[in-house]
Amino acid sequence: VEFYYDISSFNAYRASKKIEGLAERNGVKIIYTPFLLGGLFKAAICRDIHTAYHVECLDMTKENLAPLAKKFGLEVEAVNDPQVKKALVDTTKRAIQMGAPGTPTFIVQRGDQAKERVMFFGVDRMPLMEMYISGASRAQLEELYNLRVQKSSLSSTPKCE
Repeated sequence: VEFYYDISSFNAYRASKKIEGLAERNGVKIIYTPFLLGGLFKAAICRDIHTAYHVECLDMTKENLAPLAKKFGLEVEAVNDPQVKKALVDTTKRAIQMGAPGTPTFIVQRGDQAKERVMFFGVDRMPLMEMYISGASRAQLEELYNLRVQKSSLSSTPKCE
């Protein structure tokens, strides 16, 4: 599962809290793929940065990032490294080309064929993604999702009496 995320996205943070459990339950590997601001940091520290930003409400300043970077043997100054910037630009271009609508976006590949790659967008789609990983067909997921949308829209319709 490729996990495309942006550090500043609260929904990506929510997804990051769930993705490892999903991977363990289903025996799949997660490929953390940062884009935009998230591309400045190695994937190994994304959880700590998410927590610092969304739970501890720390500003993403050099002073606040330095201890997190040091914990993982990184230097905050790497942000200015041309290779880091190029990798961020390349990842963002790839996300745009594949049609990623935002963050978090997940790409799941079943089997060895690229045609089996399926995109899931949003933390609320993670249960559907897990069903797909477990063997559900795309048609089953589309039917389930349409039922969920229909049920949701019906239940939110005000009653006229």
